[in-house]
Amino acid sequence: MRYIGGVFTLSGEPDWSLSDSGERNGVGITVIFRVYATHRRKDALNILNDGITRNEISWLHPQKKVTDEWIINFDELKNSFDFLRDLDWAEGAISIVPFHEVQEDEFDNKDKYSIIEFSIIPDEMEYFMNLENFPELSPFIERFLTDFPDPSRCGFIMMNFNDTKLHGMIVSTIKGFCAEYGVTVLRADEKAYSDELLPNIRTYMHACSFGIAVFERLASENFNPNVSLEVGYMMALGKPVLLLKDSTLALLPTDLVGRLYSSFDTQSPGESIPPILERWLSEKSIV
Repeated sequence: MRYIGGVFTLSGEPDWSLSDSGERNGVGITVIFRVYATHRRKDALNILNDGITRNEISWLHPQKKVTDEWIINFDELKNSFDFLRDLDWAEGAISIVPFHEVQEDEFDNKDKYSIIEFSIIPDEMEYFMNLENFPELSPFIERFLTDFPDPSRCGFIMMNFNDTKLHGMIVSTIKGFCAEYGVTVLRADEKAYSDELLPNIRTYMHACSFGIAVFERLASENFNPNVSLEVGYMMALGKPVLLLKDSTLALLPTDLVGRLYSSFDTQSPGESIPPILERWLSEKSIV
């Protein structure tokens, strides 16, 4: 990561730096704060909030609680730093959950300090702005992002909700393989962000950056129309979807005929699914 402008001090504490970063899929903006007084996340965020208030920094502040989302106002940030003014994608304001970790001092490994980081890239900016078009989902998505602050590393599994052993093996195989790459995949029945079924499913589809659809006939010869609906919804959102087809199925549902898919062995998901996932996730630059 390349730092621009060096390290600045906010009334002695905390220290911070601003950078344009070439992380992941594009150039973005990263603001990193170092807090030396505490290792606890909440305490470090309170110290940060006190520091930016004392220094009258207007482009960053907590939305409500310091431990939840913070607001970054890109218009005010660009007015404060000339080298950011040409970033056309950074406009308006977004909310983001700060990343926190504890690091050791490079000169004294007995001394530790807190790192608080706010990072955004153009692809993520587009993602957050798209969420504004669905205000009815905002409170549910906010709760989702509290649990999973980096939606670019989250995927949504679309499949029949059956509790057979083989269904469980399919889910655990997908989850386990993705976890090895730091990617979280979720089913809509894992946590209710809304008390209503459809808004809860839409929350997962909007909040996750990609989907994995599983078509099989382990418990029934009939296709579940809900899976096809969810696939179409995610495609309409412009999100990539991996179609996994039971190798014993002759065809996918009619409305998905013509779409590229990958066949897997339902009797041996642990061997047949990982190579497919590895190739697809790499092709989509998710890992």
